[in-house]
Amino acid sequence: MGRKKDLNETQITAVETLLKYTNHSTRQISAITRISKSSVQNSAKKVQVGSRRKGKCGAKRKTNERTDRQIVKFALEN
Repeated sequence: MGRKKDLNETQITAVETLLKYTNHSTRQISAITRISKSSVQNSAKKVQVGSRRKGKCGAKRKTNERTDRQIVKFALEN
């Protein structure tokens, strides 16, 4: 039960295009799109940084494929 998204997809794309293709300030963009200045700043930060997800998250595997096959074989025998 989280909060509702503040901006929908059309608003986000409008802010991103204004940031990329114009020299408007965040205050001017917020006035044009009627979105709060902080929301425009947050989306600008996401545009500049991009995706920083490293990948290969989570715990390492404890077994390899061969061990998995042996476990299945052992379970089916019993």
